[in-house]
Amino acid sequence: MAVVAHVILRGVSPEQYNQVRAEVGWLERPPDGGISHVAWWEGGDNHNIDAWESEAAFVRSGRTAWPRPWRSSGSRWHLR
Repeated sequence: MAVVAHVILRGVSPEQYNQVRAEVGWLERPPDGGISHVAWWEGGDNHNIDAWESEAAFVRSGRTAWPRPWRSSGSRWHLR
């Protein structure tokens, strides 16, 4: 079943986000199971809404595609 994830990355600037996105190559090679991605900023926090083919695809991506500093930066996420 498809899921939607709201991920909040505390203190991640647009410049940091764009640099990591370029390094990881998400535009050229989207993560397996990723359907859609939207990002915006509120205050100093980066918000992301992602649609995934399944919860398992989202979890796999978090283990392999997310840069380590983002995984431990106090980020929060919710699946719907």
